[in-house]
Amino acid sequence: MENLLPQEIILSIETSGKVCSVALTAVDAVSAVCIAEYSINVGNKHDKYCAELCHRILADNDLAATSLAAVAVSVGPGSFTGLRIGVAIAKGLCFGNADTPRLIAVPTLDAVANNANRNLRYISSSYKILSVILSHSNLYYTQLFAGSRNDIPTALEDIVVLDTDAIIHKYNDCNDLYLTTNYPINLNIGQTLANLSTISASVIADYAVPIYRRGDFVDADWLVPMYVQDFVVKK
Repeated sequence: MENLLPQEIILSIETSGKVCSVALTAVDAVSAVCIAEYSINVGNKHDKYCAELCHRILADNDLAATSLAAVAVSVGPGSFTGLRIGVAIAKGLCFGNADTPRLIAVPTLDAVANNANRNLRYISSSYKILSVILSHSNLYYTQLFAGSRNDIPTALEDIVVLDTDAIIHKYNDCNDLYLTTNYPINLNIGQTLANLSTISASVIADYAVPIYRRGDFVDADWLVPMYVQDFVVKK
């Protein structure tokens, strides 16, 4: 996107896991600054808090929804209910006329890997990143990425759903492996950085900014969460 104005604002939403989080990022052609982030880490309360957090963060910064340049939302994989809530709120903010913000869909595993990459690029020249997101019970969404010092990580495989034993078996011999998750998981493979066991809306924003600059938006009418597997009713 060309000719960005100073202080174009992106609202980012993260509801794929336990944390319910929203953030505001001020973007211009060369920089992006997180100006506010509100998070609640209580679990299974996204329906109660997400819309309220969006309202509060806008009100506290004297902004209206129509003054936003874009809304970025984590689209999964992750919690079925959480993703539906976050995507529904993001779509609601982007429906309407020409004054409504544009919509950015952020794949959650990519955003998690990018968050790790922003840390790892300063300590290693060659590495792989394994993004792991809790699904349910003993199952996890996993995806392996090649790290990059100058760009976002590159996916090396499709998303797969594995249990802990299968993850360890598949990746135990992977060299220069770093593990990053949205929930504290002890798999005893690779290396885990202590600050990379959770994600919030600012992580979604970091991945969304270059998408915004490219103008790679999605249609609010057609966006659906990336569920990967069928919904399982808990008994």
